[in-house]
Amino acid sequence: MKLLFLDTETTGLSADRHEIIEYAAILYENDQEVLRVEQKVKPLHISTAHPKALQINGYSPEKWRGAITQEQAAKELSELLKIEDVIMVGHNPRFDLRFIKKLLLKYYPDQEVKIGLIDTKSLALSALAPIGLKSSSMDNIRLFLGWDFAGSHTALKDTEDVIKLFYLCRKEIATESWKNKMDLIEYT
Repeated sequence: MKLLFLDTETTGLSADRHEIIEYAAILYENDQEVLRVEQKVKPLHISTAHPKALQINGYSPEKWRGAITQEQAAKELSELLKIEDVIMVGHNPRFDLRFIKKLLLKYYPDQEVKIGLIDTKSLALSALAPIGLKSSSMDNIRLFLGWDFAGSHTALKDTEDVIKLFYLCRKEIATESWKNKMDLIEYT
């Protein structure tokens, strides 16, 4: 199985108004890492950025010096999404995919994006809600599991935590630690 763990950082929440300024992608084949990409992306429309988004992801012109262009990001993301039989895994991956599709539409308008998605927010609810998780936000999951917050809200740290969460939940689900299978169905 090929799993593309991916996270983006953006200048806001709207794919129509905002843009990707950072992403990380880590490809696993048969549960082994085979590729790792981390890129800062030069924004084209920083004037439309939401100040809170820039504060959260730590954007500054100095930190983004040497960032790749939006066009280079589109090329790299396009190639990643073309990997045969790959499934994208993320924490609310539809959010990331909306921004990626918007970027690809600009530079590769003929590329059709069809990719399976696994959402670790749903996995966390199915595996961790029965033992007390109240919210599936990544920060709440980090707090619940006692994970380090250093570097959070950067694409690489968030992607690495998605990998940890995915394998933790897969292990938890596989142990069938619920009293019966109906408990599992309730959360999916």
